[in-house]
Amino acid sequence: MTNGALGGADGGLESPLVRALVDNLPEMVAYWDANQRCRFANRAYESWFGVRPEDLIGRELRELLGPIYKLNLPYIEGALRGEEQRFEREIPDPNGGPPRSSLAHYVPDVVDGKVLGFCVLVAD
Repeated sequence: MTNGALGGADGGLESPLVRALVDNLPEMVAYWDANQRCRFANRAYESWFGVRPEDLIGRELRELLGPIYKLNLPYIEGALRGEEQRFEREIPDPNGGPPRSSLAHYVPDVVDGKVLGFCVLVAD
């Protein structure tokens, strides 16, 4: 758990330095709030899902994940209960190529015992 290190997702995530660092990672990095709306996403979402990170802000996780949402839902619900999650998943290629194997890590953002959302890190 982050114990509120993100301060509800806005705590400095949009600084130019953080944006430059995170956008150059090949892994997907994002923050989804308790309503499963995106508050931050890095540039890797463009190659993995074909969606620019600025177009993800405010969108629901269900919309991004499409058919794999139901498969991820138990892990999403676990993260929203404050439980760290790790799991493997194949992600369809937005260009019709073979699916990508991934390892996902969901880390709850907890402030004063309340889950405000969760951080996502997804790697090959």
